[in-house]
Amino acid sequence: MKTFVLQNRTIITRITGQTISIVIAVLLLVTSSRAAGLELGLSGPPSDFMTGNLAIKTDAGISSLSIRLVDFLTGIQTDKSWEKKSDTRWILKTGFKDPVANTYKTYVLKFEKMRKVIVLTAVSFDNHILSYPEMRTFANQIILNFGENVSPK
Repeated sequence: MKTFVLQNRTIITRITGQTISIVIAVLLLVTSSRAAGLELGLSGPPSDFMTGNLAIKTDAGISSLSIRLVDFLTGIQTDKSWEKKSDTRWILKTGFKDPVANTYKTYVLKFEKMRKVIVLTAVSFDNHILSYPEMRTFANQIILNFGENVSPK
């Protein structure tokens, strides 16, 4: 009888320990993926927005950048956080620590979905709104960064 009671306690303890371990592992996975900024469908634009072709707003209208938004974002090597304004308007906030000035610099990029194209409508750097030519230069630099990240080394 003693053996039967000890075996039942062992089984119950083992099941409870395994359940607690699984719950802790799931919680750690979710919190670490959110901390790492991974897209799990919990935050950020939907996939059709992210995979849309990117264009940039200019004085004359819009101009294609010949890159998808998801690829463009690969060229941004800093922390990223999304803010939803509407289903078609999203704001990306990104920043980095300037090692020379020992200050934190921020970029804010505004995107809008227009006729199946994602348009970069505004960029600000430390609360200074970039002009359309400055936005074009900024976007071209991000595209170059993307090319360097995907090319073989």
